[in-house]
Amino acid sequence: MSTTPLSISDSGDRPTAVSGLGETAKILGIALQLGLLILVIKAFRIQDNDFLHLSVLTLFGFLINAFLPMRLRLPFFALFSLSTILLVLGISNGLWLIAIGMALIGICHLPIAFSARIAMILAAGITLIIFRLDGFTTPWSRTLWPILGSMFMFRLIIYLYDLKHESRSPGLARTLGYFFMAPNACFPLFPIIDYKRFQRNHYNEDAPNIYQRGIKWIFRGVIHLLLYRFVYQYFALDPAQVDGVVPLLQYCLATFMLYLQVSGQFHLIVGMLLLFGFNLPETHHLYYLASSFTDFWRRINIYWKDFVMKIFYYPVYFRLRNLGETRAIVLSTLIVFFATWFLHAYQWFWLRGTLLLEWHDALFWAALAMLVVGNSLYETRYGRERTLGRRARSFTARASQALSVAGTFITICLLWSMWSSDSLSQWISLWGTAGWAWLGFSILIPSLYAASFWLGHLARKQKQTGEPPARVIRKAGFWRMVATTSLGIVLVYLAGRPEVYSPLPQTTTNVVMNIQRPTLNARDSALLERGYYENLIAANRHSTEFWNAQSMAQNGAPLFVNVMKSKAWQRTNDMLNGELVPNTELETRGGLIAINQWGMRDKPYEKTKPAHTYRIVLFGDSHAFGSGVANHEVFEAVLEQRLNSDNDSSLKYEIMNFGAPGSFLLRQLMILDDRVLAFKPDAVFLMAHRRDDVRTVEDLAKAVKNGLPVPYEYLSTVIERAGVNKNMALFNIKRRLMPFRDEILLWGYQRVVDICRAHGIRPVWLFTPMPYERLHDRNISEYTTAAQTAGFEVISLVHAYDEEEPYLLTLPWDNHPNAHGHKLLADYLYEVLTRERKTNISKSPPAIQVKRQ
Repeated sequence: MSTTPLSISDSGDRPTAVSGLGETAKILGIALQLGLLILVIKAFRIQDNDFLHLSVLTLFGFLINAFLPMRLRLPFFALFSLSTILLVLGISNGLWLIAIGMALIGICHLPIAFSARIAMILAAGITLIIFRLDGFTTPWSRTLWPILGSMFMFRLIIYLYDLKHESRSPGLARTLGYFFMAPNACFPLFPIIDYKRFQRNHYNEDAPNIYQRGIKWIFRGVIHLLLYRFVYQYFALDPAQVDGVVPLLQYCLATFMLYLQVSGQFHLIVGMLLLFGFNLPETHHLYYLASSFTDFWRRINIYWKDFVMKIFYYPVYFRLRNLGETRAIVLSTLIVFFATWFLHAYQWFWLRGTLLLEWHDALFWAALAMLVVGNSLYETRYGRERTLGRRARSFTARASQALSVAGTFITICLLWSMWSSDSLSQWISLWGTAGWAWLGFSILIPSLYAASFWLGHLARKQKQTGEPPARVIRKAGFWRMVATTSLGIVLVYLAGRPEVYSPLPQTTTNVVMNIQRPTLNARDSALLERGYYENLIAANRHSTEFWNAQSMAQNGAPLFVNVMKSKAWQRTNDMLNGELVPNTELETRGGLIAINQWGMRDKPYEKTKPAHTYRIVLFGDSHAFGSGVANHEVFEAVLEQRLNSDNDSSLKYEIMNFGAPGSFLLRQLMILDDRVLAFKPDAVFLMAHRRDDVRTVEDLAKAVKNGLPVPYEYLSTVIERAGVNKNMALFNIKRRLMPFRDEILLWGYQRVVDICRAHGIRPVWLFTPMPYERLHDRNISEYTTAAQTAGFEVISLVHAYDEEEPYLLTLPWDNHPNAHGHKLLADYLYEVLTRERKTNISKSPPAIQVKRQ
């Protein structure tokens, strides 16, 4: 086949329009369900604002598409998809993406030999790969690469394959719709949709049934993502927290359960495509219930399995059949898994910009390949139990399958935990925490399979003597499916309404509120950076807002600035690890970052405290520093200005901001010892959050790993007691220090209090929530106990953000408070300080006198 011109006409032998009131009613019923789903998406903040906007656009796009004549639906979908790219990515980035994509598609249809087109595509790909590497500047944002890669890295392979094997010329609208699918702008990690299926399944059955299936899958995707959040918030563990058999089991289970995020997103994507008539199959099918490794391979990421089977397995298998059935199966399967490993690394490069060549990654795919090969050979000899269908089975057959499911699930959990670890050595170290318990797994898994094979043998004998008749499964009617799905959507929506969950016990309320917010869990903000899929999704955590924030510029000022990698930061060879450079400025779209003469992000102050001045020193991390907002918008600056403007007396207030990115207790203690006392403060405010104990241990672990001097004898003693040194892996250092976290935190707090009291300084501990947290007074005692025991005066700011929705308080690209969030924090603290508000755990510092309103 030498040429494959694109045809402008793309009509087929399909119905031309919606016919009758009955079909109109069905379409309106589907639109109503989609509207309810949008309410759920908004209430639970599924994905991000871009996805919410896409969902609203999809509702209107669906209604227009459903009532168009059939010949116009493909052109409309192509136009809708291109418009979505421009709206989500911005005009400039969107046009560059479309231009690059059209050039690649054009190469596929050049009137030259097919081999020449392949060569040109490879050359174009290599050119783009070179530009994808760091160090090359492009006229488009670097954050465009994941979307570009997602659209073309695998679809071009399928498209060229089908061009070679199909006689029918593809239509222009169909081709544009295939490459620029509307949901792709919000989802760089995208299912690999087969082009032949994409074109042949367009309205290949009754349209309302296709639409309703799409609604069902979108709803299922929402449920998967909510379950993912529950697992992530309440079940996932950082590897450093694994210190025994039970935490190890929890870690292994949670890492596999986190895959719910991928299956959830894929259901959302394909569900949206079904709303435009593309009758695609489901992407995942009950993969946690796989009864064998080949069954697992068939159920999880079905589109990927279909892709590698089509491109690699079948061509290789049919070429090798003359070597014998067994050899053909083994070699074809091994090639498929080698291709899977290589293509996952290829995918990683396009989406993350780095190479993924690690032993534990290769070992995961090699182990899974051997298990699937063994399973395939077993099925070739004894036949395969069809588990994707529903049929009646004897008790023995059910028991056999249950044991197989258990064995497969446990084995996959173990393999997945290895794949999701930072390194193979880390994963092996985890098993060291379980002692000899690992022998239990080496006995349990073979025992489960042995029992399953024995029961399966009995079940096969029973088949020879008779089998219970298969159950008759009746298809649910359309309106019954609508009613069932609508009821489920409404129940989920109501569960997310404050008026519904607020009267419930506080624990339940906290669970619902935590699931509603798409944020990092309380244990380890780095957890999402562990696994393969989590890393790819983290790249799109904030979709286009993140992409634009990271590198787009306005008037030459980037919106997102990593201060610790800028001219405003200098490294130090001590536990501080770095400090702000005095008298430097950084311009960002978030505002000016100005560092004063003392290395503080603040206005200039005299070192000698002026007369009639009440001076407060503020310690904290990036929240106190004010990442993402201008100097005058940081809450301490807002508070200082208000205290002075409302002041009735001649007393002046100064709040000196010693906050810095990544500055936690041990660093703050060093700065207090070394620098702060010279400013003669009257009070020290220590800004604290949940998990400060873990962050403190992480700081100490990094100091040990980097061989930095530890300035306190107590910490040296803890290091000795924990038996850690710089030659150990950082993971092991953290794990061994973790049991000392409460002790270290209390020691640090006590030392701050002792220093303050020795110099007549008032120590105040500010318990500050993240903007997305909604905590309750009686639930924060576990965080305040150490501060109270050490002698701090504790001020709780847990209700500072109560009156606003979390998404209105955070920056577009991360969870730091925006200017409005900082203002709410300043206003709340102002009220506490000036009106001497008493809570069950706070007492306000005196010497704050302002006008009474």
